[in-house]
Amino acid sequence: MFGNYEYERALNSDDDQLDVRRSRMHLYLNVMLLLFIFSGLILHQLLGR
Repeated sequence: MFGNYEYERALNSDDDQLDVRRSRMHLYLNVMLLLFIFSGLILHQLLGR
């Protein structure tokens, strides 16, 4: 119910708010990708020695 309410509020809200939420999601995904890459590099360095 809460997610549905959020979805309808996003539909009814301004485009600016939707853009802010979308950019925040992109930022979160980019940070997760960077952490994944860095952890992979560190594991590669540790296993390589």
